[in-house]
Amino acid sequence: MEFELEPPPPSQISSGARPTRGIDVLGVRLPVQDVGAELLDGVTTVTQTIRYLGLRAWTARRYALARLPNAWGPFSEFAGRVEAAVAIGNLLVDPGTPGLIGSDRAFPVASSGAETFDLEKLVAQTAAAIYAGASEQLLLTYSDGEAVPGLSPERGLPLYQAIDATLGCSTVGRELARDPQARNFSRDALAEVGQIYSMRAVGGREGEALLAALLPGDPLPREISRMGSYALILELALRHTRSPTKSDVFASAVARDADLPTYYGPWLDGWARYLVRDMLAVVHEAVLAAVTGELEARAQSGAMDGAAIIRSLLSRADEFDEPLTALGLLPKGTPAQSWSVRDLANSLSEAQGETTDGPIRRWSGTIDEEAIIRCALSAGAGALSLAPLAWLMARSRIGQPSAKGLGARGMSRSGETRLGIVQVVLPGVKSLLEGRATLYKAANELAWQTVQQHLSIAWARLAADPRLDVACMSTDGSRWSLRRSFIQGRTGARLTRAIAWTEQLGLIDSSGCTELGRRVLDRLRTQLSVAKVAS
Repeated sequence: MEFELEPPPPSQISSGARPTRGIDVLGVRLPVQDVGAELLDGVTTVTQTIRYLGLRAWTARRYALARLPNAWGPFSEFAGRVEAAVAIGNLLVDPGTPGLIGSDRAFPVASSGAETFDLEKLVAQTAAAIYAGASEQLLLTYSDGEAVPGLSPERGLPLYQAIDATLGCSTVGRELARDPQARNFSRDALAEVGQIYSMRAVGGREGEALLAALLPGDPLPREISRMGSYALILELALRHTRSPTKSDVFASAVARDADLPTYYGPWLDGWARYLVRDMLAVVHEAVLAAVTGELEARAQSGAMDGAAIIRSLLSRADEFDEPLTALGLLPKGTPAQSWSVRDLANSLSEAQGETTDGPIRRWSGTIDEEAIIRCALSAGAGALSLAPLAWLMARSRIGQPSAKGLGARGMSRSGETRLGIVQVVLPGVKSLLEGRATLYKAANELAWQTVQQHLSIAWARLAADPRLDVACMSTDGSRWSLRRSFIQGRTGARLTRAIAWTEQLGLIDSSGCTELGRRVLDRLRTQLSVAKVAS
């Protein structure tokens, strides 16, 4: 079978930079993160423990009161010792404590049987650094260009005072107040920290202070978007009578009849947009994984013709067809090589069923972006058939590409260079349909475009920092060579962390919304019903 190679071969990548494993090696996760940050700021995707926000405030205030140097190095070292005390102390009391920063090094220390411990930083990047962005977005702390964060009087100082009434009164807290350089503590002193400062949950005055920052009674206009996302989480917990998942939020976002008050409309549209961008990122990463996997399988052959690599992937008919068959789009026994992009578009339209138009289109059928994502995460060569489908799905979902509202900006952020919906995806789909492209030809073109996207991002990263090289492959004209293996993944979901935080604050449990959660939800409903948010 002949395959027409219309896109030009990628340009050469070759440098003396130090190879570095990047996460967003296609640059397509950035728009996903952009939408997620707009819908849900004040949360970090790195760890799931909300109490580190308070610990950061307490550490910063204690450091300032000790009149230690206003420099990041000494502050980071001090914070590292505080965080080590908390991690080891929690593990001494509860070895299964989740979400502890530095647990890999803290666990063997805690289980060593030693009676005294010499505290030191357990990780290169402390919680004081990891939680900086979230802390400032929640108006707990501020930097003003200083190395050591300051505490806001409205939110940060009350949080510090609440923690100082417990952790500050412990043996470790008192000793650090007397001698900020203290590092040697007994097992009993650290176990005391674990008993009074469990990282599993937070309540009392500290919980109230964190809740007041996360979901304030008198929010700034920019905080409304965060509050709407938390309200949606609580609504789903109430309706499902269990702790919701990010998939529950996504399912509501794309449901034709979400059965939620109309004031949730901007958030449902926003999370639907997030899901579209996430789908595109996952699918194109899966394509790159398939290409690099093929290169790895043939590593002994050295540099290989790029056309031959893609041709080899496309020749695996059963593997190519499988995702479309699993999604119910390709009838069993029908070879995808006999289909055009228009055939796939018609099949997708039929699977969607009755459609409701708007800034975001919704339909009665069950096919959605998450189903495509699940297939892509284990598709192999089948990822190449999912790429045209993902572009068709994006065109179907984004009913009004120029619409305003939550998440709309991220649809085409840096569009020409990051597969923007308006600049790249929609024109690309139009071209494939009008050109009556076969499905194989479309898959071929998008595979070449994926490789070009990766190499372009690698070049851009080199330009920004000539010391680092995230390229998984190198090219010389039309010949490709593997530099390192690549395994696709999925953008870290802020929703997962936000749900964990609501659980730790006591708003949600395994039965759904708690009594406290219901009271907070009632307040949020009132606030959202009068808020002005562009739909």
